[in-house]
Amino acid sequence: MFALIAAPVTGIAILMMFNRYLGKSTTPRPLVHELPTRGLLSVCIHPQFRNSNKVYLVNYINGTLLFKFIRRYPALNSDRDAADEEEDSYLVYSLTHPTTNFQICSIKISKLSSQILFNAATTTDNLKDLGLIDIRTIITKDDVYKMFILSNGSTYQWSFKTKQLEQVIDRSTMNEPEVRNQVAVVRRMGSNTWEFKFDEEQLPAEVVLSTGLVSILEQWTSTFGF
Repeated sequence: MFALIAAPVTGIAILMMFNRYLGKSTTPRPLVHELPTRGLLSVCIHPQFRNSNKVYLVNYINGTLLFKFIRRYPALNSDRDAADEEEDSYLVYSLTHPTTNFQICSIKISKLSSQILFNAATTTDNLKDLGLIDIRTIITKDDVYKMFILSNGSTYQWSFKTKQLEQVIDRSTMNEPEVRNQVAVVRRMGSNTWEFKFDEEQLPAEVVLSTGLVSILEQWTSTFGF
């Protein structure tokens, strides 16, 4: 199900990683375009049942159900839960529609790299060409990022420190500052609830939330025991 059907990280992206993360860049500091304060979509991700990671619900602030994340591996009928996940090398979830149970994408989450495979049968224009999204862990002296590149070549990253999602535009070849367009920000509410605020015009909710689930389970908490 997760065969590599998309190109790996390109040479340009690798050069970009070196320029940005190894402290050898000669370009100015990044130019950050902050997230607007109005017109953002706000949703919460939380487990359906306390202390269980079998099903996560995605609700609007008013409580209306938007999506479900359903765990496929380990199976739902397994007695193993969050405390046992250290024994597993990966988890698999499906992002589904709450009423039709249509599977929008499959999400494979592991310690250092994760993949999201969007269903080609979806009728949503901005999703059906996404295919496979490969998420890589980038460790720097200042932060840890979850970086992914979409099929159109756009690069995004979730930050461990700020819990922000940014689009990254590298212009080092022109000796100009890197541009970072903030797309989403996450706030932890209590122990098991995460509030997402994001600009849906920049990136579809399904991409923000599915990549965000990877960060919740592998980057911002200790699901895998580290």
